[in-house]
Amino acid sequence: MIRFGIIGAGRIAKRFAKSLTYIEDAELHAISGRNEQKMIAFREEFPCKRYCLDHDEIISDPEIDAVYISLPNAFHMEYAIKALEAGKAVMCEKPMAGDLEEVRRITECAAKNNVLLMEAMKSRFIPCYRQVLEHIERTGLEIKRIDITHGVIVPTDDPARYDVSYGGVIRDIGVYGASWLNSLLHGSYHVEDQYAEYYEGSDRYVKSSIVYDNGIRCTMEIAYDRKIPSKVFITGKDETITVDNMHRPDRYTILKDGKEEVHEVPYDRDDFFSETDEFCRLIRENRKESSIMPASSSIGIVMMTDAMRNFKK
Repeated sequence: MIRFGIIGAGRIAKRFAKSLTYIEDAELHAISGRNEQKMIAFREEFPCKRYCLDHDEIISDPEIDAVYISLPNAFHMEYAIKALEAGKAVMCEKPMAGDLEEVRRITECAAKNNVLLMEAMKSRFIPCYRQVLEHIERTGLEIKRIDITHGVIVPTDDPARYDVSYGGVIRDIGVYGASWLNSLLHGSYHVEDQYAEYYEGSDRYVKSSIVYDNGIRCTMEIAYDRKIPSKVFITGKDETITVDNMHRPDRYTILKDGKEEVHEVPYDRDDFFSETDEFCRLIRENRKESSIMPASSSIGIVMMTDAMRNFKK
């Protein structure tokens, strides 16, 4: 039995706890958080052996095999490193950390201690995402351009989204767009142009133009303050692919020779299950890295979001 501890038992942690209920040889052993009433309510919804008001108790619990870190972004590095040094497999919610230096420190710690580490970039594990990549590889589609859009309205009093120390639309939504580009394109690139709007220092709307050295042009438009359709537009030499719900895709459309071909690709149980199932498989097989979301991808994604965050005209 794989025994999990959840560090930071908020809303997203409940999604992970639910996904564990579908896996026969995995169970929730303990949760940790600062608010005892919330811990009691969480434990009532998702039974486990105990709850902790100190995250370090999860790290030191010898009965726990693996941890899922769903703390605010600013605390990912601290607890990921603590868990890895304690020999526990780590599934860390996206973004893995605040910047490239922090991500490298985490990935180097995992390698040094020979422990499994996987960033919870859920979109990569979803069947539709995998099918789009397989179609492009199978057909040898020559990509000419990629355009990514996603915008939602997030209340400005949401600290996890707007606090300048760990919030911002680039860190939250931009990582999904960067993941698509990291999966589909290779080589050097630069942010050619960018328009951004801020709320108390935190980026809430960004439109970036990203150009690869091989001439492929990409755009990413993401927002916290307006609704924008969630799409990935992949323009190829012979066809165009449109992916719906870019952060949790479930359908894509191929336009070729004036004809549309729609592919509905349902989730495996839900949009959270696939990454949890993969992580448990890696533990069973004593793997130290996921081929779907390796450390090199975590580094590549944060490099792109850093380039967007640090862009200056």
